[in-house]
Amino acid sequence: MKQLLVAIFAIPMLLFLTLISELWRNNEEGNSSTISSKIPISSLQQPYLPDRNIKYTKNGRRTHHFSILQKVERENVHMKPFPHLVIREALPQDIYSRIDSNFPPSDLFQKINSFRKVSAGKQNFGKENYRYDILPKEIREFLPEPYPSLLEYHSSCAFYLEVRDLFEEGIQRFRPDFYKFLNNKNLCSELFSEGKKDSGEDELLMAMRVGINSPSKIASSNKGPHIDRMSEIFGSLLYVRNESDKTAGGDFHIHSCRRRCSRILNLLKKNKQLESPLLKIIKTVKYEANTLVFFINSPLSIHSVGLRHPGNFNRQFLSIYGDVMKISKKYVHDESCCSNCVEGVIGCKFL
Repeated sequence: MKQLLVAIFAIPMLLFLTLISELWRNNEEGNSSTISSKIPISSLQQPYLPDRNIKYTKNGRRTHHFSILQKVERENVHMKPFPHLVIREALPQDIYSRIDSNFPPSDLFQKINSFRKVSAGKQNFGKENYRYDILPKEIREFLPEPYPSLLEYHSSCAFYLEVRDLFEEGIQRFRPDFYKFLNNKNLCSELFSEGKKDSGEDELLMAMRVGINSPSKIASSNKGPHIDRMSEIFGSLLYVRNESDKTAGGDFHIHSCRRRCSRILNLLKKNKQLESPLLKIIKTVKYEANTLVFFINSPLSIHSVGLRHPGNFNRQFLSIYGDVMKISKKYVHDESCCSNCVEGVIGCKFL
């Protein structure tokens, strides 16, 4: 009889405790689900996930899988006639193959350009051996990977630090007007902070463009010996030559001046291209797939694109550059750049 009474009271009690336990467990799951819905899992995990694209060179220099400088060491930088380097097979094959296979055709350049306002650099299509560009904002909006990722890295503080590490001596010697500004230890936090990107407030603009030189029916050069505007800190070209393109020419020439730099500089101030008798070609970089030419811009950084023969293919490239155009009056001083420039053994150099 006692056992029967115990069973009568115990069974409801067990059922009650089971119900309470189930309600408590459901409540906990509900709270967890609410938290997860408010904060994406990726956001919760992101701080703990390392960037698998970070890598190190043989000499221990930090770089990145998307970086055009990932194969470069300081000994690859040449100082004559101005700081520059040339690297073949610059990007890993997996990245370059995707760049090549997804390179935009001419009609996409034209379509993207049609959306652009005149004030934003709208171009007229139809010219032969003429340069056309897809701008950074358009890369993010219209082009597939890996183009947005390449743009993202090459406009980052990490890439700026790569450039500064490799070219510090060259900037100090050839662009003393920039050196103090670029050597600011707080430059990254000041100039690459959240909110400044694409805001028009960037003091140091680092960006990438996708470019072409259109085909030509006659042999011609689209850019004779010149220097870039003095607000540019560095410039570079990564060639993306179509494997079917057999057109000769279109190579990159590095020049040195034969006479005093003051005469060269006076011509350049008038925005004129230089006559070849004043110059000699020091180096020729062939227009070849996955070949990089990178240089520090200065009054001595004279370069050109060589004669390109008739053909049906675009000359294709990525242009990655750094510029302080918005604050150029504050930092750029053409005269001081060349004040110590004299004739050296090869062309001109800084003392």
